[in-house]
Amino acid sequence: MVFCLFFRKKGSDTKGMKNTKTNFLMASQRLPDMLQVPSNTDSPIQVTDVQIKSLIDYFTTNNTILTAYLEYFEAQSLIKLRQRQLDETKKVVYSLRETDQTSKEAMDFLKEKLTLLSIERDNLAMLFLTFRESLESFNEKHMIVNHTLEFISKITFVETKSWEKDLDYFRTRFLLQREQDEADQELKEQFIPDEEDIPEITLADLKKQDEFTRDKIVIEYSRKQKDEIDSLIKEYNNISKDYPPRVEEELEADDLQTVRSKVKIQEEEAFDVGKELYALKREQGILTLKTYEIIQTIRSRLLNITGSIASRKFLRDAFNELREITDSEEYSPEAMKVEISKRVTRLLRIIGEIAPNAH
Repeated sequence: MVFCLFFRKKGSDTKGMKNTKTNFLMASQRLPDMLQVPSNTDSPIQVTDVQIKSLIDYFTTNNTILTAYLEYFEAQSLIKLRQRQLDETKKVVYSLRETDQTSKEAMDFLKEKLTLLSIERDNLAMLFLTFRESLESFNEKHMIVNHTLEFISKITFVETKSWEKDLDYFRTRFLLQREQDEADQELKEQFIPDEEDIPEITLADLKKQDEFTRDKIVIEYSRKQKDEIDSLIKEYNNISKDYPPRVEEELEADDLQTVRSKVKIQEEEAFDVGKELYALKREQGILTLKTYEIIQTIRSRLLNITGSIASRKFLRDAFNELREITDSEEYSPEAMKVEISKRVTRLLRIIGEIAPNAH
């Protein structure tokens, strides 16, 4: 909105116009009353010497206060920025804390179960190797059959059915969220912030969101007054354009000392929020690195446990093949031992005791 009053002196001519200057003022709460113009003026106004003196006194006294207004607005904006950053960081840190707690539970659970499966694998490996070696000492078919069936009967597995509910949860929580190495790298970059971590939103962004406009009052005055008032108007306009009218409304009844006290309070609040933000950012950095490393360990353990449990199907298939061999009438004792030995070698491959391509 433009405040304007335009009055020309009677008989003014081109020469007279050259002796005046037109300028504008950023509107404020006080200026319309000071210049005795209505708030809805939309024409330039010609100010008198008395009004010029009032404006000079006003700017001389109030430009310093207006600078304090600007400091107040900057402090408010900083609080707003840091509070936004704090809220966003809290969400991240609280999520990481939950992940950290869940990962501890997962680590303990998976470590215990993996230990049981490791013991089981070692016991099976010893049983398979012992059987394969002892098989050579039997030459009669019925003895080979009995020895093989006795060997199969000794096979026991750790009970894992009761693990499935927890394993399914941990697979969904930690394993299925990232499945490829490339995605893992992206995860690492997401988890580990740079030392110079800059939040997405900046003070400039916030100010754009809080954009405002001020009305202008156009004035006309004598050029002989130019030197006295032009620099004050420029200073006033430069200050006024940078803070919203609501700040002036909030502070206009305060003297300079009071405004500065309020600025200090705002700065202290911004400092307190900043301290909390710094502490959370530090915790975020520690937790994210720790969480990333733990997740990789959890994933490895989950894959090992899943693989061990899945391999039991192949073990059972091999046991059934052994039974089929012992039931067959077509094998001679030596041929039966060869076939049984092949299956036992396969069992050792399944549990990872020998390399897949080893004979």
